[in-house]
Amino acid sequence: MTDDRHVPTMIIPAGAEISAGGDRQLAVRTPGNLVIQNSGSFSAIECVNGSLRIDAGVRVEAETVRVADTCVVAGSLTAWQVHAKKLVLERGSQAAIILLQAESVELDRQARLVGNFGSEKELSTTLGRFGERLRGLTQQAAEERPVPLRKVDGAAAEPARGRRPPNGSAPTG
Repeated sequence: MTDDRHVPTMIIPAGAEISAGGDRQLAVRTPGNLVIQNSGSFSAIECVNGSLRIDAGVRVEAETVRVADTCVVAGSLTAWQVHAKKLVLERGSQAAIILLQAESVELDRQARLVGNFGSEKELSTTLGRFGERLRGLTQQAAEERPVPLRKVDGAAAEPARGRRPPNGSAPTG
């Protein structure tokens, strides 16, 4: 038997709910504060009367994050939608949030926030303005293929010749 003094303990408080959401992702709903210390993908994270903290080095993906008070990101958060009174991004953290509804946002100088649209209408309007550029990006990504490697005299591999450069000019080599 293992020594239980050195094994972390997980406590699921009364009122907490953990279920399988879309695509077998977890949905977590807690009545108070929640600290996430392991990377993972969630369909929903909800702190009904508390705050959420994502520790440094932890990568969290979620469709929806709902926090009654403060959402603190020390690691990385990628989410479609975040609702919180306050969003705090600590030093070196990053967040890609498409729709953000927060009364205040605090960013460390070395933190990065991407997205931050206030509504789906704002997102749609903004992306609509750049429709041609977006179509160009998706077309360019579809045309790019990985460069096959070939051996040279049994030595290290090098890119095969004849690949079309990204600017669309004639193949090299």
